[in-house]
Amino acid sequence: MTILLVSRMLAMPQLAAEFLAERGVGNHLAGWLFLHLVGGVVALASGCANIVMRKPGSLPSLAASTWFHRRIGQVYAAAVLASGFGAIFLVPHVTMDWGGRIGIGLLVPCWLAATCLAALAARAGRIEAHRSWILRSFAFTCAAISLRVQMVFLEVVSPTGVEDFYGLVMWTSWLPNLILAEWIIHRRGTRQPISKD
Repeated sequence: MTILLVSRMLAMPQLAAEFLAERGVGNHLAGWLFLHLVGGVVALASGCANIVMRKPGSLPSLAASTWFHRRIGQVYAAAVLASGFGAIFLVPHVTMDWGGRIGIGLLVPCWLAATCLAALAARAGRIEAHRSWILRSFAFTCAAISLRVQMVFLEVVSPTGVEDFYGLVMWTSWLPNLILAEWIIHRRGTRQPISKD
């Protein structure tokens, strides 16, 4: 859904303004929405690519090389920063209850912080800390997928549609992802404070 929306926006930029106008938001935010959506799609694609490429024996050595992993990781980090920066300007204009606003408002800084900590750990050679923080970052990135899956589910099962649950979905789109990431980190024994590596 997001990829389709972004591809349509690339073909017809006025769709960003129309998308916002339908939600009662001014055209001045169309650029931030575009940045958020494009950055999010690139973050999802590059994050998935890096996970697949690092799986032992799954790809030729060039694709699985450390150099290639770093380049894709840099693309991922830049995409998260772009998408997160766009979201900072969009969140104050989200139309939902305060619980939902707090949920989405917490997601954005946590996503940016986890990504920055992952990048700093990688640059310092703290590999275990990098793996832990990048897993958290990708859990936040996957909130885009969780959100849309839950919205489709609610459209089907709820007679009132998504509107009554939108505030709740702003939490359930990322909290379960983060809990799963923390469980994986704990299970692997890699949950270490960044300063102790």
